[in-house]
Amino acid sequence: MTAANISTVIGQLIAGMVIDHFGWFGGVEISMDPKRWLALVSMMLALYFVYKGNTSERHVK
Repeated sequence: MTAANISTVIGQLIAGMVIDHFGWFGGVEISMDPKRWLALVSMMLALYFVYKGNTSERHVK
């Protein structure tokens, strides 16, 4: 359940990064710099750890 909620938020953030990168909807173009790539990788890594933490709890019970 937690992983699903976090993946929804991460999906929205990724969509926002794509919209910013291409300047869609009349916005200012903000290119993908190393900081944004690092943020993206960090979010994906966090989602992985949350997912793995949730699945390992099921095997303990």
